[in-house]
Amino acid sequence: MRLPKNSHALDIESLAERQANLYRQAVKRYRDGINWIDFEEFVFGPGSPIYDELRTHADVIGTPLYETLKGMWLDLGVRQGMVKPEESKRAARRK
Repeated sequence: MRLPKNSHALDIESLAERQANLYRQAVKRYRDGINWIDFEEFVFGPGSPIYDELRTHADVIGTPLYETLKGMWLDLGVRQGMVKPEESKRAARRK
């Protein structure tokens, strides 16, 4: 199973050790097809290392680690039928 596109931009070497371990475990669980809700709790739950060194949830949004994990989470949701896939942005045909 391939990771979503945005996961390739993550520089794992720049992450703190706990966050790098979180990413590695998340990739393994993603590839194993973990339940969408369980994945969400694992990566975004209150004890998640994603929040280390940051004061609020808003500080996490937009970080490369958050965006990568969010991409995996959304992809799992689509594949498991929990999230509607994004519709194609094709222009309407002219008559």
